[in-house]
Amino acid sequence: SEVLNQIGPNDLLQLRALWPAFRKLRDSGPAHLLRATRYYEAGYAEQSHFDLQFITWMMGIEALYAGGDEPCSFEVIKERILQSVGPDTDIYEEAEGRAIYAPNALLVNDVIDKMFELRDRFVHGAWAPKSWLDKPMRSKISGGSLTLPDVLREAASFILRTGIKKK
Repeated sequence: SEVLNQIGPNDLLQLRALWPAFRKLRDSGPAHLLRATRYYEAGYAEQSHFDLQFITWMMGIEALYAGGDEPCSFEVIKERILQSVGPDTDIYEEAEGRAIYAPNALLVNDVIDKMFELRDRFVHGAWAPKSWLDKPMRSKISGGSLTLPDVLREAASFILRTGIKKK
């Protein structure tokens, strides 16, 4: 879905509003926030493999919500995500043309546990469960369906981007 989004006037206004804070972050921000921002960008620019892109964004989420240089438990990070982003926030709320390919809301609270389950599977050398690969979640703009792992990757991107913007 990210590929289909176009830059519009509202995006430029938001960039203007966020630029001073982003520049300050870039120059002297806390290390965990710098890492989260770097992982977000690296997920787009440097990762072409689904699993590596997803893990990169999950690293960014964990860096952002751990809030420092020490790891946090899943429960702490989950609670911080839900407080920051909101459990009832639709991951497709900003998507262009969503009526065509994502007409139903998909809430953060509905995907967060499965995101961390997929992260654990990838980190430990496993792949997504077959039942997830057989589960269509939304339509592709080009036809066909995206499966649960694809949607979890979109959710990771959304949660990381939203969290960075709120910091």
